[in-house]
Amino acid sequence: SRIQVAAAPSIKLTVVSGNNQTAVNGVELQRPVSIRVTDINELPYPGVRVQASVANGGTLNAPSAMTDEMGLAQFRWKPVSSALNELRATVDGAGSVVATALGQPNFAAGGIVNAASFVAGISPGSIATVFGANLAGVNPGVNPGDAQVMVNGSPVTVFYADNRQINFLVPAGLSGTSAQVLVKTSIGSSPPATVAVAQANPGIFFDTATGLGAILFKAKAASQWFAFSAPARGDVIEIYATGLGAVQNAAGGLQQTVVTPQVVIGGAGAKVLFSGLAPGFPGLYQVNAQIPDGAASGLQTLMLSIDGTRSNEVKLNIQ
Repeated sequence: SRIQVAAAPSIKLTVVSGNNQTAVNGVELQRPVSIRVTDINELPYPGVRVQASVANGGTLNAPSAMTDEMGLAQFRWKPVSSALNELRATVDGAGSVVATALGQPNFAAGGIVNAASFVAGISPGSIATVFGANLAGVNPGVNPGDAQVMVNGSPVTVFYADNRQINFLVPAGLSGTSAQVLVKTSIGSSPPATVAVAQANPGIFFDTATGLGAILFKAKAASQWFAFSAPARGDVIEIYATGLGAVQNAAGGLQQTVVTPQVVIGGAGAKVLFSGLAPGFPGLYQVNAQIPDGAASGLQTLMLSIDGTRSNEVKLNIQ
């Protein structure tokens, strides 16, 4: 037989059971947290020492455990009453993995932001994000599970929920300068938080790794749209954003923004051809603009503004 000893960076840790149990102050979780260690071939890796630590207090039955023949290491955990209870398991020289014991949803008012720009505050008809802890309950994921967001006492559409983040649709009819937001799960309800409301709070979606905006373009002679490509001067681009304010009926069944935003690309103003809701996508706005002749080549910044309120800046590569 041949035995291969894996280098630490090729070892992977996974929580296989015991995650997202309900935390009761000072009471051991019903099930142990089981961590599986595998090698680069996804095979169990026995005889590895796994270190564990817990955030915000709480106790473990042992600070480390050896993996068995199935690559499993188990920890018994007594969490405390905290907004965020996490167990972090590590292997020397390798990565780490986190298990969570859930309590009531918890977030601060500053954690309610525009889903595209991450600027605090919400606007009617936009997509907003809540950042916090224990937000999704026992069923996190693209299916929102048992998470519910209430705005001024009424439930709203939830697009995505995990225990650190929820994306939701702000009601188009929301009025006033502030609103009460809370999150409910099967475990409990957060305290209500007061968040500022602006009639427009523009934000452009972007790739967080590169800073490139969520922008499609179609060359004048082409028949299809391209993403993350380099348009030329005179090409028409589609900018995807949220928080552009009230809309009204327009030709062809479209919903057009009441106020047309200004678009600036590389310091030069761009001609806006359309601004409104992207058909079939609640809360998602689409702005069609033409690359100005005065725009410089290469990686340029792009931003838009409505009534003096500026969006975040994103990047666009121009031929």
